[in-house]
Amino acid sequence: MKRIYSVPDTLDVFHDDQEKYIILKWTSFDISLEEIKKMHAEILTYAVSQRCYIFVADTSKTISALSESILKWWNDEWINTLVKNGIEMIITILPMNAKTQLSTLQWQKGNYGTIRMENVLLLEQVNYLVREHYRNKT
Repeated sequence: MKRIYSVPDTLDVFHDDQEKYIILKWTSFDISLEEIKKMHAEILTYAVSQRCYIFVADTSKTISALSESILKWWNDEWINTLVKNGIEMIITILPMNAKTQLSTLQWQKGNYGTIRMENVLLLEQVNYLVREHYRNKT
């Protein structure tokens, strides 16, 4: 996997060229709205340039929750940008922490048009869903 972005003590982002997805490995949701907007824009630009239309949010190690302003931005603005750029699926590896699980499920509420949303517990489940997705496209 190739590291494409990093915010110290918050997340590392990688491109898995073999499985064809972008994975955001979150360790904390302590991030500002401006930081997350910048990060997401850069990652999306990279993903589209690589024809990589699946995002994985590994939140398994997080114990904090996303801010209300980030949740609002995600639902009101960002999801439309993802749809317009052809993102096909977002898979979340759920956190073990109950408060963080609720936060994660909160940002997934809404209408996502053509984007398929999935929740899993393990990276192996991610790889299965990704392979299934690409197999069904051919």
